[in-house]
Amino acid sequence: MASAVVGNNVVNQSKKQRSFVPSPTSLQVYGEIVSFCSPSIIMQHGYNISINGKGKFEESHASDVLGLLSLYEASHVKIHGEDILEDALAFSTTHLESATLYLNSPLKDQVMYSLEQSLDKGIPQIEIRFFISSIYDKQETKNDVLLQFAKLDYNLLQMLHKQELAEVSRWWNNLNFINTLPYARDRVVECYFWALGVYYEP
Repeated sequence: MASAVVGNNVVNQSKKQRSFVPSPTSLQVYGEIVSFCSPSIIMQHGYNISINGKGKFEESHASDVLGLLSLYEASHVKIHGEDILEDALAFSTTHLESATLYLNSPLKDQVMYSLEQSLDKGIPQIEIRFFISSIYDKQETKNDVLLQFAKLDYNLLQMLHKQELAEVSRWWNNLNFINTLPYARDRVVECYFWALGVYYEP
């Protein structure tokens, strides 16, 4: 989720300044940009997406694990016909799988979790909780104040969801659908969680 925030900042700043920093050297920047823009649009404006003359990604970037991880996540937003993102997915997956042999936690945990399921395919609240508790909390460079705010925000939102669920359950029971419509399924809690999976913000 932190990468999404960084990506939004990159896009917003470029819109405000009407300019874009050409030829960045980090794969992580490419991953952020590709997650918001089509590669063909980026290349049409003359910016390099770190591929060599043969149309392949440079092997020299294989040591940039965070960059590979961003590229891997960004490649999951591809649409039909974007071959460069297919190549990006294959390139990043191969090198991330080999990197897990020598990485240390929490980066190893983050890579293995992403390889199992990308952020794009997950439920936002579950992904946020995993990142806070299993990744950011274990980083040596973490900001303790930011971490506490993140945990507080998560817990407050969870309390709000509990209150909403209590109100929805009370409303459902007052309608007495169990007796008036016996053929209807009594799945109000399940429906609420399905809705949270799509849109969790209050």
